Amino acid sequence: NAQASSCAYITCGTGVGVGLVVNGQAVRGLMHPEGGKIPCALAGAFKNVPTPPLLVEAMQDMNFTGVDEKHGMSIEGVAGSHALAELANVKPSDLPTLDDSHPVWECAAHALASCCATLTLMVSPERIVIGGGILRRRCLYVMIRDKVHAMLDGYVYPLSDRAKLDTYIVASEQGDDAGLHGALSLALRTQ
Repeated sequence: NAQASSCAYITCGTGVGVGLVVNGQAVRGLMHPEGGKIPCALAGAFKNVPTPPLLVEAMQDMNFTGVDEKHGMSIEGVAGSHALAELANVKPSDLPTLDDSHPVWECAAHALASCCATLTLMVSPERIVIGGGILRRRCLYVMIRDKVHAMLDGYVYPLSDRAKLDTYIVASEQGDDAGLHGALSLALRTQ
């Protein structure tokens, strides 16, 4: 949206990355934002959204603590391809063969919705764009929007109508080339 002055971009593949634009400028600070290291919302974090059963089972039975070495049950530690593969007991390269109904996608949606809800509450971007290899699984967009709606529970008034999330959390128009477009845009601005 050319009129928006703020936006968050989340990419989810092997890892999870987050970029922020606020007041039309990319956020830069001590380093690039590390949104993938945000803790994943687990039981009780959002009263209306239980932790997905597969994730609960993995934490109890498999001693799953996320695959992020330093940050455990972070967004990346739950939604990155290696974490999803471990939860589904497949190789990362086999994730595309899983059916849309496989419970691992609920885990991915839960973690990414947790990231979206956190960004909404902390940064209040006008739009959240999500892309990356994991988001080739198109069913995740609806799942993420539904979970964000439940997590926010009407608190963010402009998003209290579930239908508003369809234009708030969107796929990248550049598809798999979004990172390349973003890097090029930043490079051109610094010249």
